[in-house]
Amino acid sequence: MYKKLHLTCKDKNKINNKTWIKCINKYKELYSDYEIIIYDNNDIYNIVEKHFPQYLEDIKQIKIGAVLADIFRYLILYLEGGIYSDMDCEPLIKIDTLLNKNMTFFCGDKNRDNNFFIYPTNIKNINNKWDFYTDHCHNNCLLSTDKIKTYKCLGHNYIDELTDVIVCYEFYPNQICQWFIIAKSKQKVFLDCFNECMQNIKTLQTLNKYSVNYINLVMKNCGPELFTKNVFNNINTSNICILPDVFFCCGSGRYGRKAPKNSNSYIKHHFTGSWKLF
Repeated sequence: MYKKLHLTCKDKNKINNKTWIKCINKYKELYSDYEIIIYDNNDIYNIVEKHFPQYLEDIKQIKIGAVLADIFRYLILYLEGGIYSDMDCEPLIKIDTLLNKNMTFFCGDKNRDNNFFIYPTNIKNINNKWDFYTDHCHNNCLLSTDKIKTYKCLGHNYIDELTDVIVCYEFYPNQICQWFIIAKSKQKVFLDCFNECMQNIKTLQTLNKYSVNYINLVMKNCGPELFTKNVFNNINTSNICILPDVFFCCGSGRYGRKAPKNSNSYIKHHFTGSWKLF
């Protein structure tokens, strides 16, 4: 059901970004049994014309590549399902293990009996592979209330056969990343995102990347803020799994806390061009 991988860029015949090439080759190596499709602007226009022709001319007026990619990921996942990945996402582990309903994941260090430490912000984290400044584990017990708190992860079985959408926190608890998404087709959350983008189309057409509020406008009108809102709007009616940030956000983070690379890290995002003008 997930054996299709969608990627997009401005021109698939002129991919010269070294990081993108590295990531594509890694996908081809790890996902050799998947259908890997790279769409460019012309492909996107053709898909829009086929399924939503009333929006074609408006979408052609979008000048910012990241905006077009945002709209397209919602559209292609709604139509076909599978995996959407940004071009600068490096696969570290194939998702097949994640989709194994018998697999149990732990947020703690297996060499410490699945324990992990939560540090106060004024003390340096000495093992950022498993230890954190905030508690991102939702199934644990508190073992120690010392200044550096000790928790034991009791294990997680995130995915089952009823799961329709798999996403990952970027910033817990209020932002979900959208550079790597796994979904079944025809999920309402993606149609809602696409329709809201179309409601915001005039703003998206006139964006100026040099304006003071450019990033905020993208975030709100097509990007992670819009996506996060619609995920939470649909979470009670759809089977949506939201994973901790280490799964798809290895290396990213804020407020002095980066998601570590550990045995739960499936994707590393390299942030090569999210806000560039294509």
